[in-house]
Amino acid sequence: METLRFFHLATRTSHLLMKRKMSELLRASKLMASVIAGFCLCYLGGAYYMSYRALDYVYKQFPLVGTIVLERMVFVTFGILMVMLMISTAVIGYTTLFKNKETIWLFPHPLSHETLFRWKSIEAITLSSWAFVFLLIPLAIAYGHVYQAPWGYYLWLPFLLAAFVAFCGVFGLCLLFFFIWLSRYPVVLAILLSAWIGLMLALGISLFTSPPPDVDALKTTNIMSQLLNNTRFLTHPLWPGYWLSRGLLSALDGAHSNTLYYFLLLTSNALFFNMLSFTCLSRAYAIAWNSVHTRSQRFRLPWTTNQTANRHPDWSILDLLHPLLRPFMGGPAAALAWKDAKTFFRDPQQWLQFAVFFGIMGIYVLNLQKMRIDVQTGFWSHFIAHMNLAACSMTLGTLTTRFVFPQFSLEGRRLWLVGLSPVGLKGVIWQKFWTSMVFSTVIVAGLTLISCLVLSLPLWQTAQFLLVIILMAAALSSLSVGLGVLYPNFKEDNPAKIVSGFGGTLCLVLTFLYVAICIACLALPSQVTIAGRLAEVGAGWPGILQFAGLGIVLLLSLLCIALPLWLAFQKASRLEL
Repeated sequence: METLRFFHLATRTSHLLMKRKMSELLRASKLMASVIAGFCLCYLGGAYYMSYRALDYVYKQFPLVGTIVLERMVFVTFGILMVMLMISTAVIGYTTLFKNKETIWLFPHPLSHETLFRWKSIEAITLSSWAFVFLLIPLAIAYGHVYQAPWGYYLWLPFLLAAFVAFCGVFGLCLLFFFIWLSRYPVVLAILLSAWIGLMLALGISLFTSPPPDVDALKTTNIMSQLLNNTRFLTHPLWPGYWLSRGLLSALDGAHSNTLYYFLLLTSNALFFNMLSFTCLSRAYAIAWNSVHTRSQRFRLPWTTNQTANRHPDWSILDLLHPLLRPFMGGPAAALAWKDAKTFFRDPQQWLQFAVFFGIMGIYVLNLQKMRIDVQTGFWSHFIAHMNLAACSMTLGTLTTRFVFPQFSLEGRRLWLVGLSPVGLKGVIWQKFWTSMVFSTVIVAGLTLISCLVLSLPLWQTAQFLLVIILMAAALSSLSVGLGVLYPNFKEDNPAKIVSGFGGTLCLVLTFLYVAICIACLALPSQVTIAGRLAEVGAGWPGILQFAGLGIVLLLSLLCIALPLWLAFQKASRLEL
């Protein structure tokens, strides 16, 4: 009864708070609401259109093979999204269950920890799954449209997704509690992480050193055989993604009895494991809470003795960053960069998302090795090269928007202290810009260089792409820092909520527009030249178009560097501390 009463009260409170925020948003800034709504509608429409065109092309151009590929694509999609949903639930659950202000306020109150865990676990699963559903709906609808699905397919779709989300979410919470328990034993955690890194390095070395496939391996039949064999494990009947995939495919064929069976299978397993979670994990919640809030956050080297630690109690491994940056940035700016680094690594939600993000990009780079097979001439070589540049640019844009934009707002109530320091607010803006530019350039330029080497691109094209990435790093860092100063949110200490506001949404939209324009200016001249449309005009026009595209990218990048920083300085000069 206590749980039901609290659930009723918490649901009503959340509903009132959400209604209040929506009304305040509409009252305060109709432009913000219009931009967010327009962006969401544009995404839904654009994602549906591109998904439909791609699926329809495969289905109609390859009548026999296309059906097999599209069916296997369903299994692969839900198999991968299941793993990503578990990781997302674990990351968001850490903040919701242990670091949220509301949770910290409720924990010492006369409310059982089991009840609090049950409510916050549902909240964590909901927060981690709404983006999953939002991204998946256009693809699922386009898939049904290609096969001219009956109405039952669209009715079954939300119920199957809801059961799948509930099932994956509870395993994400189990993953979270496992890592919290593992963090109590740093040696075991270090061994597991070292083994994982070693496995990834061995996999990368094996892929890079493997000989290129012969001509027979490039035949369509062999490629299809490899595709089906490598993804066969995702079609195992015990894999939860298989239940969802089979349920949707049965609904697509009009076999509603089979769809009902897989829906009940998902629902029963989701309810069973959620009941175990409410019973077992809720009892361990208080122990996990104490472990998170009482353990030391400092990393000690294995050879560090207790006597050495007592002589240097404030030393941490991040202190090595300060003397490295001081010759380049000066003492005050280096101290601010060191403070930002410590703040970043003290927040597991930040560095876990960072690690997952670049883990996915590492998998992408490893799979690029397969693209070396006989696509080094003509249309496909230029297409793959520029799509690789687009992927690296989108990575850079996502990195700056997610991690750089909230940096100014995270100063919060301490902004007056930093503003009155010898650096001043303008120095803070410069520090955040240069720190973002340098670190994002090192990370993404390295990723671009490795991917270009994997694709065996010519030296001139690799140098061109690296130059473009450096320009983009400066432009996107300026854009994120400038908009972060223009649209701050000092009331929030959660970076994810800061990014989800109007300023973060505007930054994301402008970032995508900037990247799209730059990639179009670089790719279109090459594609037009390959198509032979300039052959009748003259031999010099391809080079002229290439330089014109680079010039547009350079001018647009300089504009994106100068304008946001100038507006940020103007805003900082008028800001009252």
